[in-house]
Amino acid sequence: MGDLSAAEVAKHKSATDCWFIINGKVYDVTNFLVDHPGGEDALLAVAGKDASQDFEEVGHSDSAKEQMEQFLVGFVEGYAGDKDSRPAKRSAVEEEEEEPVMRPLAIDPADRPSVFLKYVVPLLLLCLAFALQFFGKKKIPEDPSS
Repeated sequence: MGDLSAAEVAKHKSATDCWFIINGKVYDVTNFLVDHPGGEDALLAVAGKDASQDFEEVGHSDSAKEQMEQFLVGFVEGYAGDKDSRPAKRSAVEEEEEEPVMRPLAIDPADRPSVFLKYVVPLLLLCLAFALQFFGKKKIPEDPSS
């Protein structure tokens, strides 16, 4: 693994030769394109470029970050970071300050249908339908003699 220039990485931007940079590290993900959960288009969109921001914004799991190491082919020339390091994990305070992507839906108990509306009314309607069917007006057969 050696140092590569950004210009060298930029040459590798096709479906048959796909490289990109994440946090100063150069990855060749050509053989991973079809297996990428987000589809190959997501990787090809950043091929030949620095994809650090895109990679972090997606919020990849720790296992995905570990899997990336098998595709590492080198480092960008002039990369000042520790070549054995991974991006620093965020502190719990930083994670709390960041607004969550999805929040649980808060339902006000006053907006919920009451037990009466939810169970009793349908049960009463069912009983009414049964009663009408069973005790409803019966047709009296006509007397043929009259």
